[in-house]
Amino acid sequence: MKLIKMMKIAYVHINSDVVAGQEKVLINIINGINRDKFQPIVILPEEGIFAEALRENNIQIKFINLARLRIKNPFPYLRTIYQLYVFLKKEGVGIIHTSGLFPNQYCVIAAKLAKIPCICHIHTTAYTNKDLTNSLLKYSDLAITVSRGVKEVMKKTHINENKIEVIYNGVDPNCYKVDTEKVKKIKEGLGITAASKIIGQVGQIIKRKGIYYFIKMAETIIKQRKDIRFLLVGDDKYEPGYMKKMEELVNKLNLSDFIIFTGYREEIPELISIMDITVLNALQEGLGMVLIEASLLNKPVVVTDILGCNEVIENNITGLLVPPKDYNAMAEQVLKILNNNSFAKKLTDNAKNKMLREFSLKQQIEQISNIYEHYIKN
Repeated sequence: MKLIKMMKIAYVHINSDVVAGQEKVLINIINGINRDKFQPIVILPEEGIFAEALRENNIQIKFINLARLRIKNPFPYLRTIYQLYVFLKKEGVGIIHTSGLFPNQYCVIAAKLAKIPCICHIHTTAYTNKDLTNSLLKYSDLAITVSRGVKEVMKKTHINENKIEVIYNGVDPNCYKVDTEKVKKIKEGLGITAASKIIGQVGQIIKRKGIYYFIKMAETIIKQRKDIRFLLVGDDKYEPGYMKKMEELVNKLNLSDFIIFTGYREEIPELISIMDITVLNALQEGLGMVLIEASLLNKPVVVTDILGCNEVIENNITGLLVPPKDYNAMAEQVLKILNNNSFAKKLTDNAKNKMLREFSLKQQIEQISNIYEHYIKN
């Protein structure tokens, strides 16, 4: 059988107006695959900052209205399937690869009609049973999960274990070399003095990221030390209005002089660089990319002991783990690191070595490319 020289891969992503961990992973994958073998096309519902980011990386985009199933009015959903099917056939797409769970409910049907494989790439455990059932995950040809923790959730009832491949998200360490002058200007711009210690969390300002518990952690620490400032880096586009609610809580607790909401920022490595400790108070997570990024930047990490995150961080070896919602324990461990420089260095040295060894972007791209090659040959 003659093999095609180049296979088109259609990546489908449901949100055009957010650039967070999942979006960065998709860009990394597309930039990493061999363009002599694979031609990527990203399908988005509309224009937005993610579409702009894709264009900056010279990645082709196609806009299709991506409507999920609504029983009261199924026609937009059916139209989405039809438009996807027509696009797949017209462009000669060989594989459809979803970015996240939700696109699977229309991608898997369009793929079946077009007689091509559908790969569902799942980045988090934050789905309800209804979400998982409605996604039609069990009909996918393959599910890629970003951690063993996500795999455990998926295989319980929603897809055969043999159809799940765990591929850790990877990072390129060369992307974490920061400009010290830029870091200095960012710190000055945020109004943080050189004498202040900085504790920060990077991620969306949404409930499952544990923002409330970050604020309560800060309140606990401030009772003991007034030389610390706290950064929350991210926006609330997935939960509009939540940031305002959290800012109101900060004001109510009289913490506005200590806690800074930066909003959406692109210079994540530089922002992590000004932190003395990076924390993650998440209640649900897939892997926790920021844990890898912070470790590569030699920042000690304290994180909740949840699925995914506890694969990246080993307690007392590459960071510290605390029970979810236990802001007192989080505060205690943060202070433990601040008060012990040699312990902090031991954690960061171990963590950086682990990230370079186990969370390589090159390794991630090789594993995904091997899956594509498998479908080409078969």
